[in-house]
Amino acid sequence: MSVAAALVVAMAAAFVAPVRAETLLQVTGEGRMTAASDMAVISLRVSREGATAAGVTAEMAAAARAVLAALETQGVAERDVQTSALQLNPRWTRPADGQAPRIVGYEAATGFEVRIRDLDRFGTVLDAVISDGANGFQGVRFALTDPRPMQDGARVAAFDDAMAKARLYAEASGMMVGDIRSIREGTAGPRPMAEGLSMRAMAADVPVAAGELDVVMHVSLEVVLVPAP
Repeated sequence: MSVAAALVVAMAAAFVAPVRAETLLQVTGEGRMTAASDMAVISLRVSREGATAAGVTAEMAAAARAVLAALETQGVAERDVQTSALQLNPRWTRPADGQAPRIVGYEAATGFEVRIRDLDRFGTVLDAVISDGANGFQGVRFALTDPRPMQDGARVAAFDDAMAKARLYAEASGMMVGDIRSIREGTAGPRPMAEGLSMRAMAADVPVAAGELDVVMHVSLEVVLVPAP
């Protein structure tokens, strides 16, 4: 290579702009919307004990059918009732004087999750299933029949919150927010169910306060920070 050609190459290399590494920022935003509960979800249990597995299973099944019939009579739609458990367990004696435990009977049980969309009928529905065979109340939680509008509102609020944080960090570092590289949605944890109560404690004359629900959404953004003009 001639001296002139080498000089041209060297001058061209000198004018190549250095490649800047991207400055990335990850932020998380939270959005919260509040709405009045309009639906209750209750967990019921139907259990029976007896001497034989076949006999106790038949007795439990008959009681469960009666509970389902009572729910239908109370206007609870079939789509709002779901079997959540089905069990058959032996009952054992307690070992004493070196004797081996032995089976003395069986317990058969089933569980149902029931959505009650008319909260004014909460106690009436419970009274009906108590009378017709349910003997366990595992808990209650309150929900929204259609949570999507509140979820979407919380999503927008979460995005706005994340972008506000990104702009704050960018301004503090003398930069500005550029492109958004990724958006990831997080989920809020479920609300805990109420503690298990006796069925009679939830009779029709006990008032039920559904209160309000917080619908919470989270979003994580990865944005590019660019030099401020």
